[in-house]
Amino acid sequence: MDPAEVPEGIDPKSACRVEITVNSYFTMWDNRKEYNQGRTVRFIISSEEYSIIDLEKDIVSEFKWGSDQQANFRVLTEGSVTCKLVSDAQFLDLLRASRVVKLLMAVGRREHNVREGEISAAMNIGGGEMPAAMNIGGGEMPAAMNIGGEEMPSVMNNNLEIVGTIH
Repeated sequence: MDPAEVPEGIDPKSACRVEITVNSYFTMWDNRKEYNQGRTVRFIISSEEYSIIDLEKDIVSEFKWGSDQQANFRVLTEGSVTCKLVSDAQFLDLLRASRVVKLLMAVGRREHNVREGEISAAMNIGGGEMPAAMNIGGGEMPAAMNIGGEEMPSVMNNNLEIVGTIH
């Protein structure tokens, strides 16, 4: 990182750029639905003196969301979502390991009393299976998938008799 980019008060040896790609989202203000267009924001911070709360404070200066919503951060590695950012220790490790840390931020409904493993697959962007609607990789998405390899019925009548098959 160019020392000229580092703000005053930050040691250039511990300086790190945090790039956050914020997804577009809707929020409610005064019974009005408001669209917030996503974009990428960048901050240069000290890797030794920065936490998730500091990250949220910096982001809230750029984006606003409702009291029933929360920001969720995911780590981006080589353009792929790898895991959810869950602790300051994890964040510190990322900041110390790289001069540039890339994150994805999605604003979603605040979940009360829900453990990480109980979040529905549609909300679990970082782990497990991704729903077809979230397939951001290139290539074609099949309309129906036959995992077992056998022929799938294309049309069934009300008596559950196979009328035709897909090969």
